[in-house]
Amino acid sequence: RPGDEINVGMVVKPNDWNIKIEGMPLEAVIRDSRGVEVKTSRFKINKYGFEEIKYITSETSPTGGYQVGLYLVRNNHRDTLLGSVTVKVEEFLPDKLKITSKLSKDEISGWVSPEGLKGTVTLKTLFGIPAENRKVKASISLNPAYPSFDKYREYSFYDSLKTKRGFTESLNDGTTDGNGEAEFDMGLQKYDKGAYRLNFLSEGFDAGGGRGVAAENSVLVSPLKYLICYKSDGDLNFIKKNAERKVNL
Repeated sequence: RPGDEINVGMVVKPNDWNIKIEGMPLEAVIRDSRGVEVKTSRFKINKYGFEEIKYITSETSPTGGYQVGLYLVRNNHRDTLLGSVTVKVEEFLPDKLKITSKLSKDEISGWVSPEGLKGTVTLKTLFGIPAENRKVKASISLNPAYPSFDKYREYSFYDSLKTKRGFTESLNDGTTDGNGEAEFDMGLQKYDKGAYRLNFLSEGFDAGGGRGVAAENSVLVSPLKYLICYKSDGDLNFIKKNAERKVNL
C-alpha cells in the first residue's frame, strides 16, 4: 500500500560456475507506475551473489505496478538487464462480496463424466443477501492427468485415452440472477477425449466497479465408465524362465 516498504531480494549467478562474480558492479533501479525512477542503487556483488534493495513509498505515492530491475554496469554506465520483477502498490479496500462455486457433478471416489458438466457461481453481499445483476467471469483449464487414487496406491492404471495436450479457455461472461447465481456450461465435448484435471476459476464483480472476488474448483474428468488396474507381486519388466508372477486385476 502507499506508505509501505518494498523489499526485493536478488540472487545473481553466472552461467559458467568457474566465473567469479565477487566485486562485479551492478545497479538496481525502481520505477513507479508512471515510469519515473524513484530509486537507484549501485553496489558490488558479494561472493555469495545475494543482495536486496528497499524502498519506502509515501502516502501520496502513485498506485499501480512498480518495476524493479537489476543491471550490469560496464564502463560506469548501466548496461545489460539481468532480471526484473513487478510489485503492485494498491490502496487496501475490503471485499464487499462473498463468492462460492460448485460443479454439477461431485467427485466421490474417482472421476466425473465431462458430458453436460456445468459450474454454478453464487454471489452474496457480506450480509448474506443474494447479489443480483452482477457480472461474473469464468475460465477453465484442462491438464492431462494420469489416474491415481489413494485407495489403490499399489495398483497401476491403464488409460486407453491417454492424452498429452492441455487446454485453457475463457467462458462467456455471465450475470447473476435473483438468487445471486450464474451458471456456466463447460462445453467439454469439443476437446480431445481423455483424463484431465479440470480447474474451474470464477470471479464476481461489484456493481459498476472493477473490484472482484474469486473462487476455484478442481475435479478429475474422464469419459470412461471404468478403468482397469493391476497389482503384481514382482517386477513385470523382466521375468526369469520358470519364475512365477501373480497379478491382481
